[in-house]
Amino acid sequence: ALVFGLLWLFRSGSHRREGRTLLLAAAALAGAVLALWLLLTPLDLRAPLTVRARTLSQLSVDKSWQERLTIWEGASRLVASHPLYGIGLGRYPGAQWTWTQVGRPLTPSERPSLSEEAHDLYLQTAAETGLIGLSFYAAALAAFVFQGLSRLRQTHRRHSPGQDALIIASLSLVAGQAVDALA
Repeated sequence: ALVFGLLWLFRSGSHRREGRTLLLAAAALAGAVLALWLLLTPLDLRAPLTVRARTLSQLSVDKSWQERLTIWEGASRLVASHPLYGIGLGRYPGAQWTWTQVGRPLTPSERPSLSEEAHDLYLQTAAETGLIGLSFYAAALAAFVFQGLSRLRQTHRRHSPGQDALIIASLSLVAGQAVDALA
């Protein structure tokens, strides 16, 4: 979001002042919402967040992180065993136990839970659709980003602050999803 906020701030065109004003207003609103949340949220609800944040400095002993490493290693081995076409769309939850020993072995009548997911969209996509499917997925994301950036750089068209804001918001959402998909 910061990258695309900077794009908005420094984009070419005649609406720079309007863009800065809009960006400052959005930042002020976000700050106000955060401050209000901190003031109104009881301490017993904020405590789990601070406890969880502290675990980032102790990943070597964090059970959840160690479990994810095991899952990612198993998913990587599964991808290596079926590199081109994968094991089939939607089949990862049923196959994951064999490769990770995490979660539970599933029978055909059981529905998977989050414990049977790869906790990484890219790894799970590669496991299910192979590197070919993962390449298509990455190409779709890249095409969207390049097209959006290209539209923002076009100087021969009349820039509408609303259109630019929509493009930047869409790019921000895709960037957020792309990062969130890692874990």
